[in-house]
Amino acid sequence: MSRDHSNPDGSKQYQPCQADCAAIDALIEAQWNVKDVPSPMRDRAARAFALIHAASHAPTDDQAAARLVDKVCDAMERAITPTNYLLTPDDEEAVDAWQLAEHRTSKVPGSLRERAAKLDALGALLTTPPAIAGPARSTDQLIDATLSRLQQAQQAGKPRRIEPARIRKFPIGDLVSIAAMLLLGVAVIWPIAASGRSHMQQLACRSNLASVASGLGLYSGDNTGQLPMATASLGGSPWWDVGVPERSNSANLFTLARTQYTTPKALACGGNPNCDSCQLTCDDRDWKNIEQVSYSFRVMFGGKNPTWHSPADVVVLSDKSPVVSRAVRGQVVFPAENSPNHDGRGQNVLALDGSAKFMTTPITANGDNMWLPRGIEAALAQAAQTLKPGQSGLIEIRGWVSPNRMEPIKGIETPADERDSFVGP
Repeated sequence: MSRDHSNPDGSKQYQPCQADCAAIDALIEAQWNVKDVPSPMRDRAARAFALIHAASHAPTDDQAAARLVDKVCDAMERAITPTNYLLTPDDEEAVDAWQLAEHRTSKVPGSLRERAAKLDALGALLTTPPAIAGPARSTDQLIDATLSRLQQAQQAGKPRRIEPARIRKFPIGDLVSIAAMLLLGVAVIWPIAASGRSHMQQLACRSNLASVASGLGLYSGDNTGQLPMATASLGGSPWWDVGVPERSNSANLFTLARTQYTTPKALACGGNPNCDSCQLTCDDRDWKNIEQVSYSFRVMFGGKNPTWHSPADVVVLSDKSPVVSRAVRGQVVFPAENSPNHDGRGQNVLALDGSAKFMTTPITANGDNMWLPRGIEAALAQAAQTLKPGQSGLIEIRGWVSPNRMEPIKGIETPADERDSFVGP
């Protein structure tokens, strides 16, 4: 198994041959399990294992121990030397499918399931510590014994060829690969997480409307079917003056919270970052400013107002109106624009029959634009008919903006009748 050489004092020293080194390498690759070493080298590996085991249990010549540790460390160094492997196209496809299936092999398509199962097994090897067979000590004890022999060799003054910096070196290629994997993971997970968060906000918003619908039903039952009114004002002043209950249309909606038919929290949409609902109480009469308003209530000033349940298809509440938000700042408005509460994807809407749904357009089933009173809708439709052929794109791109670019709403408009869905602010 080895060659003996004489020391100057006539004693024998141990020098492993090439076959012994190969057997030690195979033993390390077999995770110190002699039974897993290829049969041609199994006998040598068993003797090497016994020798290493004996070296870790009994005292021996320092120089012989140092030489043995050298060979073991050299073999370990070769075993841990990183090797770059490239996946085949089929394996890459299996990796992608396995990740999309959240590492559940049963969810991977049948054509890739066998490869995914092997990936799953490799992952288990990385997360499950291997056991070391034989009568030797535990893994931790064997490592401690090896490190102890290394320390003894160093104290004896023998220079080591293996430097700590070399063992701990992390190849730049691995860093780039890890960074690429992280970027890929973020690129895949981020849109999914954002979509999930948005969907949860949308569901929470619809739950709020259900709570408001219940409050409206109770309020109307106690007030001869009427919808909430903060004052008896007939309009004439800008109803988007939030914070002035005498003329603010939002104060009409807040009446539900003030009279405790609902809560201020139910009147707040999570998609509105400016909503400070936690600072509002039932003692307040209105929001402090228009940015805090999450839901637009049917304008209740002027004309004949509907009652709860009649007309059933009229919109009584929706996510905040983008038209009013732009008009109050003197900007050009886009009547076909969706509410900003849900990133412009649509708005939750509550009808007088108590039903709540999510709409991807402000146009109702009967062709009514909930952001505008019927008079302005008719004026815009008539103006669109007078556009020249080359100007027709203005209507499609701008969303029914009038040709003279004037704001179609000034905050004093009122619904044409009880069937006119017109919400604000």
